[in-house]
Amino acid sequence: WSGWPQGRFALDVTHAQFVKEKKLLTHWPTKQNTYCGGRGSPKSDTVDGGKIKRYVCQGTIKCSNKKCGHIIRPLVDPKHQREQMDESCPKCEAVLDHYPCPSISYLIIWGQKKDDDKKYRNLNTTASQAMVGKETADGFIGDAPSCGQKFMSHPYVDHCLQKEKEESGKGRNTGFGHFRRLREWKEKHATVVCKDYTGEGVTVISVQTQWMREQAIPEDSVASETNPVSGLLSDAAHKYFNDPNAHLIATTTFSPPLQKWVPNLFSYADGATAKHYELHFITLIEGIMELARKKEIPLTDNLLLMVRVVDFSPAQRNGFTDAFVAFFLAQPPEIDNRSAEELRKAAQALLKGCEYHYHKSVTRVSRLGSIVPPETKRQFHKMCYSLVTLKSVDDFNQTVADLKEQWPKIVRWLEWWLIPEHACMIFASLRTMSPEDAAKLPSTTNAEEAMHASLYRTVGKQKELFSGLDGLLAFEKKIRLNYQTVKSKSFTLLLKILFVLTAIFSGNP
Repeated sequence: WSGWPQGRFALDVTHAQFVKEKKLLTHWPTKQNTYCGGRGSPKSDTVDGGKIKRYVCQGTIKCSNKKCGHIIRPLVDPKHQREQMDESCPKCEAVLDHYPCPSISYLIIWGQKKDDDKKYRNLNTTASQAMVGKETADGFIGDAPSCGQKFMSHPYVDHCLQKEKEESGKGRNTGFGHFRRLREWKEKHATVVCKDYTGEGVTVISVQTQWMREQAIPEDSVASETNPVSGLLSDAAHKYFNDPNAHLIATTTFSPPLQKWVPNLFSYADGATAKHYELHFITLIEGIMELARKKEIPLTDNLLLMVRVVDFSPAQRNGFTDAFVAFFLAQPPEIDNRSAEELRKAAQALLKGCEYHYHKSVTRVSRLGSIVPPETKRQFHKMCYSLVTLKSVDDFNQTVADLKEQWPKIVRWLEWWLIPEHACMIFASLRTMSPEDAAKLPSTTNAEEAMHASLYRTVGKQKELFSGLDGLLAFEKKIRLNYQTVKSKSFTLLLKILFVLTAIFSGNP
């Protein structure tokens, strides 16, 4: 065991070998967590019910400046890793890029034996049967109460049996039990759209109620520059599920009756790769297009106007683009006959970057006195912020040239923002989205983040998978009931107005 495992492999080792090889220690930066909520037991008779530990590779952090190429080992804690990414390259002070690694390894411990003197222990019996014992030719023997005073309690015996079943790998919460629970959850919520995908190193479970889906195209939405009711906001929450690698990907849309953004689709994702986002967005696109067909609305790209968020990493952009291309390539030619390349360009024109993240980056760089002298800080802010709003390409290029001339050490940082995939989403003069569409969308994703805060206050954080899915439905119900109340009040008010108008025109005020 070298400590640098590569590629796909499987090992079956004894406990002695495991200890000798320092518990199969690896030198790669990996984050360890339990699998299936820590269920399973090392005492299981089968590998399927064993205790599973999952090790997720954290990839590498590399300087975006190709001439530098400095490599940094990622920290394991997500919070510390985000703080690490907020820093600049220690060698050239350029922006750092995180290159995630899809590698996941699993350590399964099983087959440990331990003496058990519980006479009633029979995993094929119920608690009631254990209370009277096992029937033999000599009568019933091995009853639970004979093991001690505490075993005279039926609930306690039931608890012990359930615990033994879990530890043996035969309980409902083991690996196979997890799939049973998902099936049971779907059956319990039969009216909820629930799509799950496990494969290619990713797991995504998307949930959407009928009300959530209908909000994507509100009946009474009227878009204007002051009332941005069109478009979608997408972001990922990191604290909702108790799995440290899990993300709650949420997409919201504006509700005119409530005058706030409401959820349109929730997805549990065990990572934040482009594949995770693609699976989320493909469910989103399918739902919107199905709703458009029912309402006999033309299937236009503008139904999918999106504000892309987080740190301008390629995962969200590529995930949305891949989902967009996959959906429309699957349509008959009479509906859409564009090529894959044409669809990719069209998808790019539907994405708008979050200005807050650009402003945050400007602020971070301006704090480095060796790059931006304190006496020029205000001017630096003014010129950087102007890049977002300048309409003329010539004015934009001149401002970029002035920035590079006055602050030459920011060149690598500025060039990162000028990469076409980034620039076209944030700078008005280079944006591929039409000015009219851009005006319908907010400039930041604060509304989405506010919804996450409301979710935390309402149902809490650090949720186990299924209680977390239940919490999302409870959160949706709270908003839906509020929506129905507002609509009911509006309808009542409308009836009163009609009644008054009818009375006036009939001559009976």
